[in-house]
Amino acid sequence: MIDATCPWRIAAELRSRGYRTATSAKELGAANALDPDLLEVLAGLNEPVVLVTYDNKMPEEHAAEVRKHMITLAIIDKDGQPPDLTEEEYWREVIHRHVHKFVAQPLGSVWKYRCTNRRTRVRV
Repeated sequence: MIDATCPWRIAAELRSRGYRTATSAKELGAANALDPDLLEVLAGLNEPVVLVTYDNKMPEEHAAEVRKHMITLAIIDKDGQPPDLTEEEYWREVIHRHVHKFVAQPLGSVWKYRCTNRRTRVRV
């Protein structure tokens, strides 16, 4: 699930690459939802969800909700953007390069990703 911090169209791009269940906050009608409300929406889907976000503070600010709902987070690392890419180019590069790793993350895990590698596991 692509968070509202990233372009919702990336979900459509992922579906065209074979990730049939890729969706976005906008497509779920939650584009303007606050993070706790979005996490509730995701928990209500009753299936494992990977939330892809550029909100690097989410694991700290919403740790209780992330743990409670066993939300898996794939965070695009704000500190990893190369100077030759725009912000949107960076998001797309990281998401398309690592989507296969996102879906393989253990349930409830939190990882930060950059263009070149999966950077670090985040404890919540």
